[in-house]
Amino acid sequence: LSAGKITNWSTVGRLRVVIPFGVSYDASIAEVKAACMTAIGGVDGILADPAPAVHVERYGESNIDYAIYCWCSEADYWSVYYGLTESLQGVFAEAKVEFSYQHLNVHIVDK
Repeated sequence: LSAGKITNWSTVGRLRVVIPFGVSYDASIAEVKAACMTAIGGVDGILADPAPAVHVERYGESNIDYAIYCWCSEADYWSVYYGLTESLQGVFAEAKVEFSYQHLNVHIVDK
């Protein structure tokens, strides 16, 4: 670490925005990623370079966890963060992608 080069990206004038969220297993990964890219396209201030990305983070007990990664200027950070967070709900509703929540399915078997 002491011999390595450390880059403080905040001095470059841009910051990375990360939006984590969970989606139902019923939605295909392609549908979720397409909906996220639509949401990204509707928010001002997101930089094209480096390009925004959507990744599957993990397969949870009740949902698939995703994260959106994008970059913006320091001045636009909070408007991008909240704008993208709010935009997801509307875009997901149109695409019929369901946010997930903690739940437990109980199956009763008669013996």
